[in-house]
Amino acid sequence: MSPLLLVKFIDMKKLKIFLAFIGLCSASMAQTTLIQESFEGATLAVSTYSTSGTNTWSLNSNLQVSGQKSDSSSVQLGDTIYLETQAFDASAVSFMTLEFEHICKIDFFDKAIVEISIDNGSSWTQLTSSEYTGTAFFSNNTFSAVSYSNWNIAQPNAVPDNSWWVNETFNLTSFVGNMQTKVRFALIDADNNGAVNNYGWLIDDLKITGAPCELIPPSISLSGVTYQGQVYTTGPYNIQADITDASGVDSVSLSYSVNSGATTSQLMVLQSGNTYQATIPSVNVGDTVCYSIFANDNTTCSNASIFPSTTSCTQFIVGNNPPPNCVGTPVFSYPYLETFASFTSGNGTNVGTLRNNWENSNADTHDWYVLNMATTSAGTGPSSGHTSTDPNYMYVEASNQFNKTAILNTPCYDLSALNAPKFSFWYHMEGINMGELHVDIYFGGNWVLDIMPPLIGTQGSNWNFKEIDLTSYAGNIVQLRFRGITGAAFRSDIAIDDIAIIEPLSNDLVLDDVITPNVSGCNGSANDFVTLKVKNAGSAIQDTIPLAYRLNGGTVVRDTAFVALNPGDSINHTFQQTVNLSSAGNYSFNFWVELADEQNSVDDSIFNYTVSSSSVVSSFPDTMDFDNFTVGIPGSLSDGWINSIYDSHDWYVHSGATTSGGTGPSGDNTSGIGNYMYVEASNFNNREAILMSQCYDIRNLNQPNLNFYYHMLGAQLGELHVDIQINGIEIRDILTPIVGNQGASWVMGNIDLTPYKGVVKLIFRGITGPGYQSDIAIDDIEVFDANPVGLTDTETKSDWTFYPNPSHDFIYIDLGNSKPTVELNIRNSIGQIVLNSSLRANNSKIDVSYLEGGVYFIELVTEKERSLKKLIIK
Repeated sequence: MSPLLLVKFIDMKKLKIFLAFIGLCSASMAQTTLIQESFEGATLAVSTYSTSGTNTWSLNSNLQVSGQKSDSSSVQLGDTIYLETQAFDASAVSFMTLEFEHICKIDFFDKAIVEISIDNGSSWTQLTSSEYTGTAFFSNNTFSAVSYSNWNIAQPNAVPDNSWWVNETFNLTSFVGNMQTKVRFALIDADNNGAVNNYGWLIDDLKITGAPCELIPPSISLSGVTYQGQVYTTGPYNIQADITDASGVDSVSLSYSVNSGATTSQLMVLQSGNTYQATIPSVNVGDTVCYSIFANDNTTCSNASIFPSTTSCTQFIVGNNPPPNCVGTPVFSYPYLETFASFTSGNGTNVGTLRNNWENSNADTHDWYVLNMATTSAGTGPSSGHTSTDPNYMYVEASNQFNKTAILNTPCYDLSALNAPKFSFWYHMEGINMGELHVDIYFGGNWVLDIMPPLIGTQGSNWNFKEIDLTSYAGNIVQLRFRGITGAAFRSDIAIDDIAIIEPLSNDLVLDDVITPNVSGCNGSANDFVTLKVKNAGSAIQDTIPLAYRLNGGTVVRDTAFVALNPGDSINHTFQQTVNLSSAGNYSFNFWVELADEQNSVDDSIFNYTVSSSSVVSSFPDTMDFDNFTVGIPGSLSDGWINSIYDSHDWYVHSGATTSGGTGPSGDNTSGIGNYMYVEASNFNNREAILMSQCYDIRNLNQPNLNFYYHMLGAQLGELHVDIQINGIEIRDILTPIVGNQGASWVMGNIDLTPYKGVVKLIFRGITGPGYQSDIAIDDIEVFDANPVGLTDTETKSDWTFYPNPSHDFIYIDLGNSKPTVELNIRNSIGQIVLNSSLRANNSKIDVSYLEGGVYFIELVTEKERSLKKLIIK
């Protein structure tokens, strides 16, 4: 019988001791001690020497973990002092760990490193963060007094005591299989300044262990809704945990007791990825529930873990009081709709009367008003409520209330019976001085700010709909609030109406977005990937998601995502079959979800999705002077240059002087009579205009550079930003933003594009200032090679490879020719870094098992180059 199945027969405390004992016994039977040194015997398993030949490590009887002694050394001027183990045989083990206790009281600029040799000391490899499994601040793969706060980096003269000892561990599995293996500790005077009064490095209880299987127990952490402390629902409680282990997880169990009664155990079921779940049944108000999670790994060593590890259990108490700030009894009947029809209008002169447990907060500087007619100011506010049959709505009056915050608290909502609740509302935000609208939620004893991206600036003259997924708060009592912030002038009235909470249909998949091919990207490969973002908007888990697309009315391509998608979660899925977009022109796609029992087909397709594949500039230098564009507002752009649709203004094609005095150029930079691009500020204050260039393939340039000319004259001048899109990833501000008045002349800007070698688009973001004297102009965009060399020379710079691709668990990086230390970043499809590491050796193993399926980019960075390659996660 497995130890986990004995849970019901013993209490929680005894169970913890029992499992720990089982784990230690199984591990000890499988382990082989390769080196063990406590520095107590007459003969030691270590030796010491130094670069200078004069300094050594020596026994220390003042500080120790066990016994009477440790080994220590202090930094010596200009020297490196080694403590080296004798050779040991690691040829018969498959897993190996290094463990030791230490105090490293040395200056931050000195180094305490650990090295390993697999050839009896002929050559040495420094251990890095790839092998390190401890908890120190392991800066640049070295220890110092900064590694732990109690080592007192700020006081060099501080004398350690035995409370300073810390246990460290390294995973040496990548070095097994060798008969003549050694480990050594090197204490280095890295700044040639000596010890500067620091005590030194002490080591005790050194142990190197081998085993036929890995000895690291599973890692357990709670996920989803965490029940701890005070909760306000009687359950049932879905307990979720993320559990990982290098060798896989064999079994997971949840054990719980109610009011210190008998312990009950049940197996936790794998939901998706690393997430396991079990359910504690409903209890009564006032009950105390205590639960623990146990996991065994999938090795013959049978490593076991318990969560929590430091206390007997995770405990929560069921209360009958809602969170603070609630008025009245929480809402528990759904669907819920508040139209404000029962509220009494204040007719724009006062707040009016709020009902149904809605209230204005006292922790603000303004109030929300009830109104049933148009607001009094022109150019802002709605003319009536969202629903024609119900004129009432809530709004924030901006007249004489500039830059004020008004907070409207909702009733409390009991979401105990809901699995995937959705909160929605209609809003109206029209006005050139418009401020901001925020939505917060009270959960876990605090206000969680901005559970949706804030709505900032004018949103048009219509009522707009917004929905927020509250799945992560299901099973709890919550309260929401609207924070309206008026702008700097009267045209910034903010209104809301028709507040709703619903439990969605069971089966509702949403085709949320097309990740690739990208509308604004540089498409044109013969093997472009198709990646779709799918969201589970229903209340049931979906584990088989059929997807399809059709290109230019051709054959339907189908694929299936086999993944457990929880309510409210999203995945990116990449089709196995690629598309050929190599010919210049437009390509039209239809994408859809083919879920057989879909209950809402309105949002499960994206039709007539069009991407352009245009010729990519690959001959340099290339100059764009805009003279072949047609002047206008915004005019006619060509050669792949476009105004973005994701901004609030446009760049105009212009010739001659701009219309406003005290701003803008009198003519173009080239001849004074040609064209240039500019952002008009008159009646467009504080607006952002985004201009995107054609595509440039700069991979074969040795030192690609960008020259451009800008003109920014005006007392109210805003900002000019330059961004770059590389292989679909947008990187902002590759040049320090140019802000404020830059004078009456054209000025040249230069950017070294060497770090961004790939197929790129240039992006110019102009942001106008608060007044009309803030026109921004650009001209004569030139991309060129600042240091041309032969093609062969440039190709050798990106000879690194990785495999496998696609992948789902690990990838291996082959750096090719000998290189210095390389920084590795993995970026997602929107350019965010999701993994950062340093590589020092070929065939470095990188764990990517936690990444969701989709398209990513591996970026390698050295002192001289940056290169990207596409990675597909299945």
